[in-house]
Amino acid sequence: MATYEFKDFTFLCGHNNSGLFGAVAGVLGIGLSNDSLISQTSTNFILLFCYCLPPTEASSGFLVFGTTAALTCLPRISKPLISDPQGYNPYSVNLVGITIGQRTLQIYSNDAASVRNIVIDSGTRITRLPATVYSELRSVFNEFMAEFPVAPPYGKMDTCYNLAWYDLSSVVSSMILHFENSVDLNLDHDSVVLSESESQVCLAFAEDTETIIGNHQQRNVNILYDIVDEILGFSRGSCGS
Repeated sequence: MATYEFKDFTFLCGHNNSGLFGAVAGVLGIGLSNDSLISQTSTNFILLFCYCLPPTEASSGFLVFGTTAALTCLPRISKPLISDPQGYNPYSVNLVGITIGQRTLQIYSNDAASVRNIVIDSGTRITRLPATVYSELRSVFNEFMAEFPVAPPYGKMDTCYNLAWYDLSSVVSSMILHFENSVDLNLDHDSVVLSESESQVCLAFAEDTETIIGNHQQRNVNILYDIVDEILGFSRGSCGS
């Protein structure tokens, strides 16, 4: 295993943490701000990294930097990465459609401009969509789930069902997120819904003014970030066992 030394590396400390990260000891900065881990290690790691988020607590994920990242994640499909040099929302892509079951929802830029520049965020749990897009997705999902008993909402997730006596894999449809340039990200049923209990299974998407692809939809997907060439690569996950 290679060893690297980074002189004058800057660590930032939080003294009054609040909000969603209030109970967290620290955050790994993989954005593009000057003091992020990615920027401070760019000489050795050439602004290239990949990760795979584990699908369960019993499995392990990984985060790899530099040239080893491309060899580890081996992306088979890629698309332009829209980067923000300010580092606040550094990694965005254009989402143009969503297929659930046999139904495809087209997203047009004049209908939902914000979703055409959707942030890939490993720190947000579920995917957030603008009202018009989420409303249509929820309506189609409800059509598929019409025969099952409704359950109370959970947090921002307002579309929930009681599936205590059912097999999720045979009940919940898979989903495909369509990006521009004919690039697709396939989601299995475990990534489409989030189960807080057997009696409360919710569509793992929510309405929001921000548009974000959350970490629940990124689970067991190898995601490669090549910042220099502005390429985002997906491949079948290798951290699911």
